[in-house]
Order: sequence, then C-alpha cells, then structure tokens
Amino acid sequence: MQISIYRVQDEPIGSGGMGHVYLGYDRNNNCVAIKEMRAEFVTDMSLRARFHQEIEMMNRFEHPSIVKMYGSFEENENLYMVMEYVDGVTLDKFVRIKGSLTEEESVRILTKVLDALGYAHHEGVIHRDIKPSNIMIRNDGRVCLLDFGIAKDMNKKGLTVGQLTIGTSGYMSPEQAEGLTINQLSDIYSLGCVLFYMLTGQHGFTKLDNDHATRINIIQNDLPRAKGIKPDISDHIQSILDKATQKNMRHRFQSCSEFDMAIANNSGTISVDTNRCSISVGRGDCDIKIYDPQNKVSSHHADIEYVVITGGSDKYIYIDRSTNGTMINGKRIHRQSKEVFVQNVHFEQHETSGYPDDPEVDKCPEILLACNQNYKLDWVEVIAAFEKKQCKPEPKPVVTPLPKEIPIVVDQTLSFGWYLLAFICPIVGWVMYYQWKENNKGKANKICVTSWISFALGLVLNILMKS
Repeated sequence: MQISIYRVQDEPIGSGGMGHVYLGYDRNNNCVAIKEMRAEFVTDMSLRARFHQEIEMMNRFEHPSIVKMYGSFEENENLYMVMEYVDGVTLDKFVRIKGSLTEEESVRILTKVLDALGYAHHEGVIHRDIKPSNIMIRNDGRVCLLDFGIAKDMNKKGLTVGQLTIGTSGYMSPEQAEGLTINQLSDIYSLGCVLFYMLTGQHGFTKLDNDHATRINIIQNDLPRAKGIKPDISDHIQSILDKATQKNMRHRFQSCSEFDMAIANNSGTISVDTNRCSISVGRGDCDIKIYDPQNKVSSHHADIEYVVITGGSDKYIYIDRSTNGTMINGKRIHRQSKEVFVQNVHFEQHETSGYPDDPEVDKCPEILLACNQNYKLDWVEVIAAFEKKQCKPEPKPVVTPLPKEIPIVVDQTLSFGWYLLAFICPIVGWVMYYQWKENNKGKANKICVTSWISFALGLVLNILMKS
C-alpha cells in the first residue's frame, strides 16, 4: 500500500501502545520504519497530543543507541512518524532463540542501554516502558532503544495516557504499577528486570490472569533471586540486581551513571543502604507527607540528604524528583540537586503545644514545593523526620584539648605591683644613700645594701615571670 510518498508493506512489523510500525521504502528505495497511530485513537485529542509529543521528543534525540527520527506527516486525519529501520531482532526474541546470556554479554548490552537511557534522562525524558521487546539487537551487534510512545517529557505538563501506562509484561516499577508519580528511578528498576531476563532467560514477573493481578504481584512481591535460577551468576552481579530492583526507589541506583559505575567496578558486592541518612517528601508514602488535594506536589517530590560537616552550618542536599520543580530561595530547580545550609538552628519543643520555641526560621532556606507559596517546606518537620530516623548525629560539644603542661596563671595586677616595687625601691634607696653618706654613714650603708637586694630580687622575679 501507499502512504504519502512511501511504499509500505501491508502487515505491520511491530505494534506498541500508541501505534503500529510498518516497513516502508522511500522514492530512493531506502528502507524506513513508519509508525502509524492506532485507528481507535485518531479522534482522541489527548492521545493525538501525546503522539505529537513523541515526535517532538524523538526530534531532540541524537544518540547512536536510540532509534533515529527522519520526519513526520499527517494523512487522512491520521498521524505518522518516519524512523530509521533497525535491522535486527528484539532482545526478547534474541534471548528466546539463544537462551540465557553470559554475564559478559548481558553487561555489554546493559551498558549500551544505560548510556542511551541516561542520555534520554538528561534530555528530561522518562521512557516508562523499558522491556526486552523495546530493545533491539542489530545484526552487527549494536544495541538500539525503541518506542517512546508512552514516555514522559518532564518539561511538559499534563498528557496522561490512562491505561496505556500499565503494561502486562511485568517490567514496570512498583510505583508505576501503583499509579504513583514516577521519575527516572522507575526506568532503572525496569532495566534491572531486563538484566534479570538476560541472565536467566525468564521474566521476573510474568503476565497473570489480568492486569490487576500483575500489578499486585509487582507491588507485593520481590524479584526472584537470579542465582537461585542460575547459580553461576556472580555475587557482584546479583548485588547489582538487588539494588536496581529495590521496592523503595530511594534505595536503588540514583542515576544511570551510578548504575553503570557499579557494573564497571567488577569486584565485591554492592550494598543496599536501607538506613541512608535521607528523607523523602511528597504526597505519597514519604517521610514528610504533603496534603495536596490539587495534586500540584508530586507523589515523590524530593529527597533530602543530611551531610555531616564540621563547624558552622548544617548541610543538606535537596534532590528534586518532581514534575513541577522546586523553588529554593527564589531560584527554580527541576530534577536537579542543590546544597542548602541551615545556620545554627535549634528547635526546642514546647512540652505542651509541640510547636518550636524560637526556631530562627530566618536562617533556613526557603523551599517552595511545586514552586508554590502554599507548599512551603517546614524545616521543623524536616529536622524532626531526620531525628525520627535517628540518622542525623547529635551536635557534639567543642572540646579544647589540654596542653601538655598546665601553666601557672598569675594575676596581671599582682605582676604589675611586683615590677613596680622591684624598680622603685632600689631607686629610692640609692637616693637616700647619697643624702645620708656624709652625715650618717652607717645608716647610708644599710640602705644601700637593701637597695641592691631589692634590685636582685626584681631581676629574679622578672626572669621567673617571663619563663
């Protein structure tokens, strides 16, 4: 059949949540892939807007491991996008044909996907549908990430996809299965499940009788241990799997680069720090839960980490993970980290009211969740949340070490008096000696000896004082 200037095969070569993909040829007989929006979605304006958003996102991408976008057009009220044709097989089919992969081959594929996914995250795009069927292995062995049809552009607001967000393959994260706000950490979870599939040849969470049962399985149950299925998997790779697929997103790798660095460090196990000195903020199941009926604050809006530093201010790392961003001291941040300092703030609670007594809030950074004055972060709650977790160290008193020898402390007034006597007495005595030496020679000699003794004592005292 003919679509615009392209000759297109009748049967699709693939299908996704938003459309079908056909093999086509342009006027120069170059092979292309053409994605057509599903017919049942054509009249849905919100889904048309999402299709346009996918086109915009794909136009921004320029990465060797992400499928290339050539163009887009509209014909007979339907939408189309033209992409490169990736000659190869999906990772799903690749593993089904070959069987479970070695660690080396799994890691090679995974690092390529991490590089592509990290690039997409840097561009503000969350894929939301990472699974083996959306990863292609080209005939030359290169890897390509496909299908951003239900991806989330963090720079855009709105554009929900309803039930398209939830798949049936069992690769979505627990927070996605639960319908909560998600971020790049959801993609990291899904990629951990892909690693499990490559290593074992089995899906960690298989499709059950219905979507609801699949979601409950993901929410309530942990991913099986890969070493239980394939015992020769190394402890290092198993620990990477454990961390990537943690139910609590704050305990996963926090970025694709951190994930990749853990793989590159091919020795030892990766610890899962479940007592990390951090708290979460948001509408969902967070340490500080924000009441927000208008849903402006994300379910997992931010994390705050406490950093131990010596002297002066308390240092915190504010990590924005939201859809709408955060305003910190008048400056907006979005999916970024920012250091904030709280200067010598002491929150002493009233025994009866429970409210802080002179919290010195003027020394706290002003943090507005969703950049909205109605959702100002309360530092009383922040510090109380850290204390509840018992991960913020108590302030330690400053102890000045004692010197090796304890000096004798001499009163300054007494020292000055001794100096005065040591110098005045000899002078007075010598003056009297010259006056009396003619008339009373014996008395003059006595006063002279007394003056010299006083002078000698003054010298000794001076030496002792300086030592």
